[in-house]
Amino acid sequence: MNVTLRVDASSHVGHGHLRRCLTLADALTQHGARCHFICRDHDGHLGDLVTANHHQLSLLPRDPKTRFDANDYASWVGARWQDDAQQSQALVQADPPDWLIVDHYGLDARWEHAVAPASTRTLVIDDLANRRHDCDLLLDQTWGRDAADYDHCVPKHADVLCGSRFSLLRPEFAEHRTQALARRWQGAPERLLMTFGGADTGDLTLRALAAIANTPLADNLSITVIAAGAEANHRRLTDCIAEHRLNARVLSNFTTMARMLTDADIAIGAAGSSSWERACLGLPTILLRTADNQADAFARLVDSGCTVGIRDVSLLPDALSQLIATRRKLSLLSATLSDGLGADRVVSAMRQSPATEETSVAPIAPSELPDILNALSPQARAGVQTGVDGQPSTPLMHAGIDAMTHPSCALLQLRRHAETIGLLAIHITDNRIQVDCISDRQGAEADATAALQPLLGVHMPMDICPVTPHQWARNRANQAIGHTRLPHRYA
Repeated sequence: MNVTLRVDASSHVGHGHLRRCLTLADALTQHGARCHFICRDHDGHLGDLVTANHHQLSLLPRDPKTRFDANDYASWVGARWQDDAQQSQALVQADPPDWLIVDHYGLDARWEHAVAPASTRTLVIDDLANRRHDCDLLLDQTWGRDAADYDHCVPKHADVLCGSRFSLLRPEFAEHRTQALARRWQGAPERLLMTFGGADTGDLTLRALAAIANTPLADNLSITVIAAGAEANHRRLTDCIAEHRLNARVLSNFTTMARMLTDADIAIGAAGSSSWERACLGLPTILLRTADNQADAFARLVDSGCTVGIRDVSLLPDALSQLIATRRKLSLLSATLSDGLGADRVVSAMRQSPATEETSVAPIAPSELPDILNALSPQARAGVQTGVDGQPSTPLMHAGIDAMTHPSCALLQLRRHAETIGLLAIHITDNRIQVDCISDRQGAEADATAALQPLLGVHMPMDICPVTPHQWARNRANQAIGHTRLPHRYA
């Protein structure tokens, strides 16, 4: 298979797009593909990384007349799209690929139609759903994204891969996953990892360090800062650390990010593609939105309860206290988002290999809860309505919301063949996990065991209790008014 990839990295827009394309290219080469990257010669283009991974690289010249504008994606190309298409088309025609992969906010259907030969299939990687594409396959690795979001963006024949199960992570993350998840159930957090990617244009790292210095929690933390940028920026960071007497170090060169994330206990980071790396390793994180194009992913992750989200570093002290108090719940929820095998799933789709159906668990956004409960139990249908106080009107709805918001309880949906067949209310203590498997479906308890075992069963003792939705709601209501919990095995 011959594959051409059009993607850019730069000091302005960061490195996430190119790095995820490198991950996909590396996975494709494992199946015999030959990959050719077309990138523009921006500052920080990371071309050396492409060639170090044994891929072909063509650098397009910068147009000196273009100026980067963070609010204008067209400017991110570094040339007019027509000129970029003409330059890219010449390279594509010289060696026609089987697949053309496009990962660029500044390019759309016009460019794709102009560049791709008739015999070439096109894969677009996107997460904005804000423009049309001329493609055969589209990938959006944002958690909670639905294929219907792209109905207006892609041709009718196009296949759409949506969700963080398709997140493009290097193999090292899947390799470290078991060790990392085991670490999350150990003692009090001691190691904080902070990174805002390859384009920390707002001095977030410097401001975050200063904010953390104002909380007594800093006295108990060893902080590792992964910083990109010039040497002068590193000096400013080390000066800040010295001024505030923080137990911290600044790194720019290290062996693997997976190793760094595994050894950390908590993290502070941006809402870009690195979110899926931290999720795969179950690393409890304070998330900051550092760019407008991260708004959707940021909102979805915070809404799902998988992370603590803040919009300004001044809120870090309170957010850090919240993160530490709920770190095990956050670790469990985030670890369900990605298992690190997304690149293999995308390669299978490109090779048109049949997908295997999976039993899985996933977080629940509050807006999804009524529909899920309605599907599970006819008695919950009235839960779509609200009482005079604006609160849910059925015991099952009350129980669901209580479980979602409780600091030591995580509520997950249990899926079989992409259908939600039950809910799992997971009660977390220091030395045991209690799971209420809420379902009327036969075999749901076995599915729950299979889905949860990789996340926590090998690290913590786990008890799974089957219960119908009605029984579970009644039990939660009894607990709320001080009555005794129903027996461990429900009648």
